[in-house]
Amino acid sequence: MKFLVNVFCFVLNFLFFIQHVWASSIDGTTSPKYLTTNQVFHNNQYARGFVKLKSGATILGDATAFWGTQESFVGALDLRDTGTLSLEGDLYFDSNVTLSRSGVIRGNGKTIFLNGNLTIPDNSVIHINSNSIIDGQGHDLVLGRRGKIFVDTNVTLTLQNMRMVQTFNDFSDPCIRLAASKSQLALSDVEFALSQDFLFPQGQLFIHGDVDITGTSAFIYQSPQQSFIVRDGTFYFDKGTTFSFAPSTFTSCLFSTIPTTTTNSFIKMEDQTSKIYFNNCSLLTTLTGCRFTKGSLIFDNKVNLNSKATFDLSSSINTVGSTATESNPYAVTWSPDGRFLAVVNLNSDTLQVFRFLESSNPQQIGIASTDSNPISVSWSPDGRFIAVINWFYGTLQVFSFSGSGNPILVGSVSISGGQMRGCWSPDGRFIAVVGSSLRIYSFSGSGNPTFVGEGGSLSTPSSVSWSPNGEFISVSDHALQALLIFKFVGSGNPTQLSSTSISFPQSGSWSSDGRFISVASSGDNQLQIFKFTEFSNPMLLGSSSVSDPYSSSWSPDGRFIAVAGSNLQIFEFSGDGNPDLIGSASTGSTPYSVIWSPNGCFIALVNYSSNTLQIFKVNYKKTSSLQAISNAIIFGDAGLGSAYDATVKLLAGSNVFIDGLVNYDCVN
Repeated sequence: MKFLVNVFCFVLNFLFFIQHVWASSIDGTTSPKYLTTNQVFHNNQYARGFVKLKSGATILGDATAFWGTQESFVGALDLRDTGTLSLEGDLYFDSNVTLSRSGVIRGNGKTIFLNGNLTIPDNSVIHINSNSIIDGQGHDLVLGRRGKIFVDTNVTLTLQNMRMVQTFNDFSDPCIRLAASKSQLALSDVEFALSQDFLFPQGQLFIHGDVDITGTSAFIYQSPQQSFIVRDGTFYFDKGTTFSFAPSTFTSCLFSTIPTTTTNSFIKMEDQTSKIYFNNCSLLTTLTGCRFTKGSLIFDNKVNLNSKATFDLSSSINTVGSTATESNPYAVTWSPDGRFLAVVNLNSDTLQVFRFLESSNPQQIGIASTDSNPISVSWSPDGRFIAVINWFYGTLQVFSFSGSGNPILVGSVSISGGQMRGCWSPDGRFIAVVGSSLRIYSFSGSGNPTFVGEGGSLSTPSSVSWSPNGEFISVSDHALQALLIFKFVGSGNPTQLSSTSISFPQSGSWSSDGRFISVASSGDNQLQIFKFTEFSNPMLLGSSSVSDPYSSSWSPDGRFIAVAGSNLQIFEFSGDGNPDLIGSASTGSTPYSVIWSPNGCFIALVNYSSNTLQIFKVNYKKTSSLQAISNAIIFGDAGLGSAYDATVKLLAGSNVFIDGLVNYDCVN
């Protein structure tokens, strides 16, 4: 009898396990389904029709679940870091919905309605990989500590009718991050409550309805793309806030425009009903300036205008940290938030992760064994993964890193050919690897990278770099003595567009606005700057002498270039002509890899023969450059006629304090 009871209990437990772990799709199109236990979804399963999930759902890692329910969702939604929620219709979140961890939302143009506050968990990343709308219905969207929403390239995220609450994010890794120049964020009737400075480094912003910036911090617009305030839209800056306008480019025209027009119309207003309202706050611009046309600018209470909030780089470059690595470090990269550095060591077959606190030497916090002879390392844009290329065995390995402990190997694939390098695409969906050809792999967040396509015939590639807009890939080939440009459209084989002769190129790096490529030419001992327009071979704009150049890296603001050779040298580039040497620092022997920190304040490099990781601090000073009237804060554009006049209103009792040049350039 006891045996039968045990068997019966086993069968019940087994059936329960089957129901909830190996759950099937839920079809409520013919009859309602009311489920009181957490439902687990595997790949390509769905919930459709009148389905009520009272205790939440789990979408397993690397699985996609399709959602087309008529009932609101209740409870916890666990996306297991890499699970994808794909909407087939609008979805309502009940007031008690919680997100458990990172994951992917594929909105397919549909809307998620919030019936209560929703929090993005601490240290989590929610990827938006198709056009999506989140309607707060008056509730809060809270971005947890180092939690963020990551918007993929060619994707628009619309946030509307909500209060966005920022908790804490590192400056270079904002709580809403746009992957590339074709990523878009649309805000409609939103209050954005800043608890710290918010960086908008890439992509486009669209303002609908009333969008209010509140708090005591700055909204820093660094994107090289234009953004828009639509008809009847108001961009409102509340007391104590700052609109800091510092685009990482010198002009607002498209990178493909020939010849380049030096314009500074980064904020486009549709007509006179489009407004920017400054209330007891500040507007700061760099020497790029900013021109406002068509719309209305309203000044209320005390408003500070500063049109020369620009800093030059000092010739003083200081060593702030140095630490020993494993044997023969070959490459180094920063995490997107600037807190960590990853180093691969060629002869000890290791990946090391160091923490950097700005005021002390980097401290190793994790280490992992790699395959033989790791030669390249790249950190994913969302900060969760590290890609390593191993030369001897010819493998691409992907490690996860959570912010502490050792990196964990999550995927690996064999590759072929030659001296290999690799890098992530701006949205983190692909990894480009160069060997005997350019090969593209996709990575979903778990499992092995998947081969997508290949193109070109390479010999000894020394670098690979993805353009900021995610469409182009540059490859420097040492043996071919060429800089090659490929185009990749998200699937299929990359297509070679051009090949430009360069004497033994060692590295290639894109500027943040995608207009320029810097190349360290070891054959000519030069840093060379090429202009890129897509429609022709890159054109040499200027060069400067460098001793034994091996690696180069652009600063995030697109103004400076670091070159590692017989020492560390810093150059400034204004958009034309030769780059100008600003300063240098001794590095010791054989620096193989150099990279600028995401916040623009530090430079990291590794020395191959001395087994060291070095950190240098760059120092800024107030600019001594004279400001041109064309680089001022400009209202209107008389050259285009009265249709481009800007209306400027100073409300009763307001005071506007001006530092720098302001130009009223209107017909009327």
